[in-house]
Amino acid sequence: MPQCLLSSDPTPSSRHMRVLVVEDSYLAARSLARMLQDLGAEVVGPAPSVQAAMSLIESKGCDAAVLDINLGSETVEPIARRLDDEGRPYFFISGYASPKTMLADPRFASRRLLSKPVEPVLLNRAVAEEFGLMPGDATNPDRG
Repeated sequence: MPQCLLSSDPTPSSRHMRVLVVEDSYLAARSLARMLQDLGAEVVGPAPSVQAAMSLIESKGCDAAVLDINLGSETVEPIARRLDDEGRPYFFISGYASPKTMLADPRFASRRLLSKPVEPVLLNRAVAEEFGLMPGDATNPDRG
């Protein structure tokens, strides 16, 4: 089973951080994707379901992820477990008051959570601290 990978181009200056967006609301997903692209990330997805996200991980790969906790009739827990197992950074977003109560696995309790609608300054900070990608930094040569 392939892991999330940097883009296949081996030239360090052209390796963009690939960030998987898992969000079931089209408008929220578009907004997140646009903000991440403004930070220099290459957006993978968005994926509106666990199955779609897993397919994207398999087919396109990723370096990190932004995960909406509630995807309608399911949560992102299987995706978060996989990213944890592969050592990939991620954080959660949610529009609910107590979203972490939806997650059964206690290891997710300490993960960063941003409230929706996500404010750009908070997303910038989370991406910088969790993924090591600074605003306008199109490449991340330390990963690989």
